[in-house]
Amino acid sequence: MMINRKNIIWLNGLILVLILWYLSSSFDWIDNTLLASPMETLDVIKKSFDSSTPVSGRIFLHASYTIKISLIGWGISLLIGTILGLLFGFVKYLMRSFEITLEFFRAIPPILAFPLMLVSFNYEDSAYVWTIVFGCLPIMILTVSKGVEYISNQSIEILKVYSVKPTKIIMAKAIEMLPSIFLGARVTFSFALIISVVTEMVLTPKNGLALGALARDAEINFQTPVFYAVLLLLGFLGFFINLLLKRIERLFGVKQLNS
Repeated sequence: MMINRKNIIWLNGLILVLILWYLSSSFDWIDNTLLASPMETLDVIKKSFDSSTPVSGRIFLHASYTIKISLIGWGISLLIGTILGLLFGFVKYLMRSFEITLEFFRAIPPILAFPLMLVSFNYEDSAYVWTIVFGCLPIMILTVSKGVEYISNQSIEILKVYSVKPTKIIMAKAIEMLPSIFLGARVTFSFALIISVVTEMVLTPKNGLALGALARDAEINFQTPVFYAVLLLLGFLGFFINLLLKRIERLFGVKQLNS
């Protein structure tokens, strides 16, 4: 069984980072108030599975709520963004009418809309969800609508020449749209996670469970191992969700676009 060279390179890079991390913490190259050791960080992760651990140390409990909010906001953006993106892409007049507006809202940091969302939704979880939608929706619409431009008109014309049924022509167009839809999904999920964590750092949700708030409090109180455990969890979460979406793309035989 041959080992993929790309995987070997990736694994070597990961091992090198872990070694540098271990040496930096072991030999105090960086003060321990700024850098926790790998063992301390792993101990925090291990204890988070123990029900006797205080809520402030159970990072997976916090993560479950952050992921929930991220997925809801991302899902709404994905659904509405795909529908509007296809509509704007195929109806050129609509795209010309709203493109500047979409680009304008895409340039606005979502955190600026967060106070307005808090007041509008009475400081409920919906404020976090719709702040994510505010940040992700313009990106999804623009990505999908631009993807319409890559549809091969030549192949569609050939189908029409051979009197292929309209439903099959629509399916052919949909298949050609899949790369841009998956690209938008991968990009917006990363944004959804970032927006969720940042808004939680600004204001802790009513239930007190949030990775962003946990990271903020750990940093303020110099609980460095907890802070690095949150960083690791967020990094791995984003990495594996992105990997999962890429796997789904391959499953459907979709040619991947770089994000």
